[in-house]
Amino acid sequence: MKNFHLALLTAIIGLFSLSQTALAEDAKTTYKPFILAGYEKSSIEDARKKVSDKLRQAGFEIVGEYSPYSDAHIIVITNSEIKTTAAKSQLGGFGAGHRVTLTRDDDQVQVSFTNPVYMSHVYRMNGDLTQTASTLKNALGYTSEYGPDEGLTGKDLRDYHYKWLMPYFTDTLDLATYKSQQVALDKINAALKNNKVGISKVYQINLPGKEETVFGVSMSGKNNEEGERE
Repeated sequence: MKNFHLALLTAIIGLFSLSQTALAEDAKTTYKPFILAGYEKSSIEDARKKVSDKLRQAGFEIVGEYSPYSDAHIIVITNSEIKTTAAKSQLGGFGAGHRVTLTRDDDQVQVSFTNPVYMSHVYRMNGDLTQTASTLKNALGYTSEYGPDEGLTGKDLRDYHYKWLMPYFTDTLDLATYKSQQVALDKINAALKNNKVGISKVYQINLPGKEETVFGVSMSGKNNEEGERE
């Protein structure tokens, strides 16, 4: 019996040591904001169709698309894990939509996407979206993470502050107040539909279990008499 207790104690100590090592390694893991999936030898339009099919087959919902310029196309996606995780924290909704980008690079199209794990940290979500990241990599491919020269740990991303005297992520602004969620949605959608300053709606994501909606817009700008962007 003593030998059994000794073996059990040794196993517990071993597991504790492994868990401490895993935590230490996780604390040192760094992330970058973008993931290069790979390249397509095709036109932007053909790549868009192919990538869209892969995304839908992998269970993603395409909530919006737009082209900021002729050699680039952006597909905005979400799924149940992203929306559910985003809804669990106060400002997680900002990360409810993720981008897949197609960019012309000479005679091929570069396919990349925002890193779900990175975004889960910068938007302070209650979860790290590792499953979504894995699903995207399996669906579109994985070459490398890119962005800044050096990545940041999850802890650093959750505490990130761009520069002294600049606002923190949590320093949000209240722009207007409405009688109800539906009134707000109606007003915003009407404004985006009729806007004359170059701002148009790209997507709208309603978060589950709460009255919270995220809008994504494109901004083409409008020149004033002096030729400046407003």
